Amino acid sequence: MNKKVLVIALAVAMLALPMSAVSATKPYEVSGSIASGITAPPSSRDAGINTFMYFNTASVWTGDTADDISGTTVGTQTWIIHNNEKNPHVNIPDVELFFTTATVGGLTGTLKIRMRLLMADPELNPNPNFPVHGTWQIIDATGELEGLHGHGTWGGGWYAGELHFAP
Repeated sequence: MNKKVLVIALAVAMLALPMSAVSATKPYEVSGSIASGITAPPSSRDAGINTFMYFNTASVWTGDTADDISGTTVGTQTWIIHNNEKNPHVNIPDVELFFTTATVGGLTGTLKIRMRLLMADPELNPNPNFPVHGTWQIIDATGELEGLHGHGTWGGGWYAGELHFAP
C-alpha cells in the first residue's frame, strides 16, 4: 500500500512539472539598442507622378540583458514618394526584417519581424532627436525560438516591448 501511495505522489509531482513551464510563457519586458544602416546605394523608379525608392538594410539588435532580443538582420525597404514635387508626402509600407541568427535567453534561431515605420510629425512629435519611430511584431520564429511571440515599439536606436513563448 505504501508503494501505491508513493507512485501516486510521484505521478502527481510529474503532472505538476508542465505547470511550471506554462508559467514561463507569461509575457516579460525586453529592451535594447538597434544600430542600422543602408547596405547599398538605393535604387528608384518613377511611376507617373510618384517615385518608388528601394533600400537594402542591415541592423544589429543588442539586448540590455541575455533575455532580450540580440542578433543581426537583413531587410529591404520601399518608400513611395507621392506627387513628387507637388505637395509630396512619403508612404513607407511595413518592413520585414530577417534575423539570420537571433538569441533570446540563450536560445538561438531565426526571427522574422514586421516593423511599421512612422515618420516624425512636428505636431505629434516635435522632438528632432526622435524623427523616425514605430512598432515591431514577431511574425515567425524557427529553431530554438519556435513559438516565440512578441511586439513593441522602437525609435532613435532603441527597442522595447514584450516577449513570450506560446504554451
